[in-house]
Amino acid sequence: MSRTEDKTTAVDDDSAEVDLALRAASALFPRELAAALLPTGTVVTKPTWVETQVALRERRLDRLLAMDVADQRRWLHVEWMLAWTGELPFRVWEYHNLAATAAMNEARALLPLARKEDPRARLTVPTVESTVVLLTGRGAPWESEHAYRTSPEDRPFAGVTFRVEAVYQRTLAELRARGPLWLVFAPLAADATPEKLPEVVHELRGTLELRAFSDLTAAMVVVADADHRRRGLRQSIVAALPREVIMHSPFLQEIRAEGKAEGKLEGEAKGKAEALLAVLAARGLAATEAQAAAVLACRDLARLDAWLRVVASVTSMDQLLAATAAA
Repeated sequence: MSRTEDKTTAVDDDSAEVDLALRAASALFPRELAAALLPTGTVVTKPTWVETQVALRERRLDRLLAMDVADQRRWLHVEWMLAWTGELPFRVWEYHNLAATAAMNEARALLPLARKEDPRARLTVPTVESTVVLLTGRGAPWESEHAYRTSPEDRPFAGVTFRVEAVYQRTLAELRARGPLWLVFAPLAADATPEKLPEVVHELRGTLELRAFSDLTAAMVVVADADHRRRGLRQSIVAALPREVIMHSPFLQEIRAEGKAEGKLEGEAKGKAEALLAVLAARGLAATEAQAAAVLACRDLARLDAWLRVVASVTSMDQLLAATAAA
């Protein structure tokens, strides 16, 4: 397998893991999901997740969120995406049409039952809206409305329009205002820090039942791994979780163990780096501020050991770095 294929496989695995985690979390909060993704002020009633025959047959379409809006049936199709791709608008159009097909099939199946109660009942097909929830991407703001056009430019529009919700550009306050579900994206927030995320975890624990809390925080950990800014937020989430949540989740137990191993490695590396700088100072070979910072930041134990083997014989810091680079 090539390096490119390795990378692609890893991205696909990440996408699948994030998708599964977010589906499990969003299943608990259908009303919050709909309220945040529909236009401000939209009154939603009877929100429920539906599994359609088309979805089961195609195995490519997620569950749809069905609801009543102003006495009209509406279906919401949501795509959780790690990043924008060139094929994404087509994918939304394709899935949107699958959802519309499922809506028509359901309406046709229900019509005979409706006509038993009212012979004049007419075919009523739910409308479909599509939204992409984007987890990573560019720094510039995204347009809220996008489209995939299937008709020629000189003809009336045919295709699909869809909304884009770039959660990674939201602040913690904006996510918090939308309700507990949206705090699953706290590790992606523009102002997320290792100090702020434990506060989010404690807030969720105080407002949710244990099952919902466990599902949301597990999803938060998965989402933290998807953050391309690499701010080291995963361990701050796990460290704040109650013991009973960790004990019931092999996934979280593994992450906590990784955190302890990383902490041990960091402590060992720090000790070697400090010893190296002490030897240099004792020999009168002063390191610049930048060189000392680079040594203290090094977590490669093999490189630190190589530096320690030659530190007694070199005549300058530059010679030390050159000698280990050559080795």
